[in-house]
Amino acid sequence: MNHSALACLKKIFIIFFLALAVSLAPSIAPQQAKAQEAWNVTLRGHIDPASSYSDVWGYVDSSGTEYALLGSNEGIKIVDLTNPASPTVVSTFGGGTDVKAFDHYVATSGGEIYDVSDVTNPVRVSTFPFAHNIFVSYPYLFLACPNRIYDITDPTNPVFVRGYGTDCHDITVINDTLYHAGGITGTEIFDISDINNHLLLTSFHLEGEYSHNVWPTEDRKHLLLTDESGLWGLTIWDIQDMSSPMMVAQYKMAVIHNVYVRGNYAYISHYAEGLRILNISDPTNPVEVGFYDNSAGGAWGTYPFLPSGLILISNTETGLYVVRFDSIEVASVTGIVRDAIDSTALEGTQVNLACCGRVSTTGSDGLFSFRIAEGEDILYTHKFGYHPDTLTVSLLAGETLSVVVDLSPIERGTITGMLTDTSGSGVAALLLLYLDGAPNSPWDTLWVDQGGVIEYNALPGNYRVVINPVLPYVSPLVENVVVESGVSTSLNLQLEVADVFLFDDDGGDEYETYFLSSLEELGLSASHRDLAVWGTQAVSQFGPVEEPVIIWFTGDVDSGAISQEEEDSLIAFLDAGGNLFISGQNIVENLSPSSSLLTDYLSVSYGGQSTTTIARGVEGNAVTGGLGLFALAGPGSPGNQSSLDILLPTGNADSAMLYGRTGETVAAISVEDSQSGYKIFLTGFGFEGIVSGNNRLEDPIRLLANVLTWFGVEVITGINTEVAILPEEYILKQNYPNPFNPVTTIEFSLPTTGNTLLTIYNLRGEEVARLVDGTLSAGYNRIEWNATNYASGIYFYRLQAGDFVLTRKMVLLR
Repeated sequence: MNHSALACLKKIFIIFFLALAVSLAPSIAPQQAKAQEAWNVTLRGHIDPASSYSDVWGYVDSSGTEYALLGSNEGIKIVDLTNPASPTVVSTFGGGTDVKAFDHYVATSGGEIYDVSDVTNPVRVSTFPFAHNIFVSYPYLFLACPNRIYDITDPTNPVFVRGYGTDCHDITVINDTLYHAGGITGTEIFDISDINNHLLLTSFHLEGEYSHNVWPTEDRKHLLLTDESGLWGLTIWDIQDMSSPMMVAQYKMAVIHNVYVRGNYAYISHYAEGLRILNISDPTNPVEVGFYDNSAGGAWGTYPFLPSGLILISNTETGLYVVRFDSIEVASVTGIVRDAIDSTALEGTQVNLACCGRVSTTGSDGLFSFRIAEGEDILYTHKFGYHPDTLTVSLLAGETLSVVVDLSPIERGTITGMLTDTSGSGVAALLLLYLDGAPNSPWDTLWVDQGGVIEYNALPGNYRVVINPVLPYVSPLVENVVVESGVSTSLNLQLEVADVFLFDDDGGDEYETYFLSSLEELGLSASHRDLAVWGTQAVSQFGPVEEPVIIWFTGDVDSGAISQEEEDSLIAFLDAGGNLFISGQNIVENLSPSSSLLTDYLSVSYGGQSTTTIARGVEGNAVTGGLGLFALAGPGSPGNQSSLDILLPTGNADSAMLYGRTGETVAAISVEDSQSGYKIFLTGFGFEGIVSGNNRLEDPIRLLANVLTWFGVEVITGINTEVAILPEEYILKQNYPNPFNPVTTIEFSLPTTGNTLLTIYNLRGEEVARLVDGTLSAGYNRIEWNATNYASGIYFYRLQAGDFVLTRKMVLLR
């Protein structure tokens, strides 16, 4: 047995409800068992000679002695590995985060070349511009950020040859091919057989990817690419046809740093998962075969090319680790999952490898397959509605094992009951049943007809039931409806008429939460109608409600926000004396200029788009008089306000809100019709976008309370909108825009008041700007950095507040 099956069992609970990621290429996930520090990798030695570390490389002198070249805050450290159990620092020199060796020389990203013939006394022999990363393919030195090539035939006199590529991050050169990881612009491959006349062979980019590091397989038919954004992890590309590179596999990890290939194995350094080793003998189906988790601080680099087979790992906080990979081979397991009663194939079954965190989901044929490490492993098979199955398999190298898994159905229980109104009459409703373990989408739906009788054959479990009755009744939520096998569970509810009717026309987004939470604070009940489910609601459906109030919102739907059928329904509603609060960007823009709803009822026309995300009340207006500034973007907002309508009031429409602190363009109007008795409040932006919890701004609840009070709805008074909602944790967000030129914004949150330091560093680790240095109050903060006087390149910004410290990377492009 090559690894402990018992240790792997400890993590079975975390894969019980794993969802299979959808991808065109095969995907595997890393080993997750934190109970194990290592698997198939043995620690041989460790040294921690400084306080922080960067990359690592190897060097072998003329006598065959092996050394580690370890980047640190004190400089590059040469570590003698003669006795791996006791690594010894023999000298420290230069600086920079990246380091490469050639012959008896060492080049550093700090822009220096050293002669290390005497490892105890490195001597600087030349300099070149500092860079983010470097690579040596003698007689050339390649820099990344800036992208330059130098001839180092004479290491004491580097000679500039030319530049290459577009954006920059890292570089790998094998023979006459240059593989360029270009950051946000993607990956490029060049033929550099003529160093002065490069030929671009191909380029490619994944959406949202940050091409961080690349390395080809030894046959150069495939390319391994790491994505530092965390979206894609490690991807493997077939590059045999350079005109059409194709992603053939994906290894998902949060933030992979670097990857190197030796033989049939890929060696990955990972910020949170240490060293990971993949068998890539079949690049389309990589198999994890080992790891060493020194994740405290994170593994910056790894070096697997020493002749002895020793592998080096540099941890950003705890120094150098020397390990050895206990090489193992791979095998295969295939199978079918069936219903134990009738032997039909079960589609949508999750089959998990307990020890490798991998998941296969069966198709309509019930089949699954894995390539896995030889030895003993555990298959955990789960399908909702069936008892799970655990199967231990023992595999020999190169073997293919076929298995049959029969799952037994779980005995069901029932949910029975009645939905009635206050008179005892039945009420029709649509029930959405959410089951523990799948909280974000309904497990099932049930339509209850007008008799109100509930009869549902349910799987055992704890249900959350959302009841959507016909108008005009409240939509209640019932938690903890527990169903047991063979047992009937009662669900009886008396439904009340709602105070407000919330018509959800946002196209499937969940902006209703902003309205529902505000209405709850105002002490009001709501009947929520998702129009994608219910369709257009007619005014006749309001039954006994004399003066119904509709809140109709469209969120950020950018076309066809209100259909003709919906227009007709709203017009009928207003003619009957209803009150309407209608909210959403693009509404006025998308209504036809000849629309009766637009011209005869809303009494506005479209005046273009606002470029400001501030709005204010209008003195003397029946709704907003006395209200100050509202922010339409920022912390606590969904950030969806990108197309704000400017309103041009006509007829009896009054300006109710204006854009900007002093501007005069109209953001909202109010209409009161004495003949039909209706009232309308229309915003050219989405109500959900208003920032809440900022004591320097008006709160959205105050606006909603004023609108409803104007409609004649009684709301809870004394709502305190002066108390800010403070963040619960320290947060440092990614700057935006990124890349930038020359101004960027940095946002961060502080849960407590205290000393705060926000600093900018260059690639040398030198502080170039200090944006904040002093005491800040708890809350949300936004700081701009103007880099007009700084050179293009990669910078780091670091937030330190209390015990919280976090650093992020940004790119200045000119």
